[in-house]
Amino acid sequence: MAAAHGMTTVARVPLMVRELAGDGALGGSLPLGSAVRQCGPEDSPVFAAALAAGFEAPLEVMSLLGGAGILSLPSVTGYLAEADGEVVATGLAMRTGNSAGIYNISVPPGRRGQGYGAAITSAILETERARGARLAYLLSSEQGLSVYESLGFRTVEQWTRYTA
Repeated sequence: MAAAHGMTTVARVPLMVRELAGDGALGGSLPLGSAVRQCGPEDSPVFAAALAAGFEAPLEVMSLLGGAGILSLPSVTGYLAEADGEVVATGLAMRTGNSAGIYNISVPPGRRGQGYGAAITSAILETERARGARLAYLLSSEQGLSVYESLGFRTVEQWTRYTA
């Protein structure tokens, strides 16, 4: 059916989960000279621009996923990692009950492989656990799979995505 609509590229997308119980560390530490902060709707231009850079996608598209409308939702918290005066990673948590969905972990190409993706994910997990989350879940890209596995996430399902 997908091929009939010109969608012939197939990608596997792992659905991953991680328990947040206990009080031990949940992962990687921030690289020296960097910090993670929460952001709200007033930060949406910076968040969307960093998201676009990290996903190498048009700002117009990423403004929908990281705009003020999303960042102002009561169940959503945006996160920015900064180093040397620039944003080096983004992340977003969406809470439902005692679970936290982790979304939009992105790192610009020039900053990849330096630990920022793991660091911002860990900071989000710590904050969401402190807020009562007992389970975190996410959809991983192929690039992020080993990072999330190193943080204790495990794959529970493989989703299939078809694109043109």
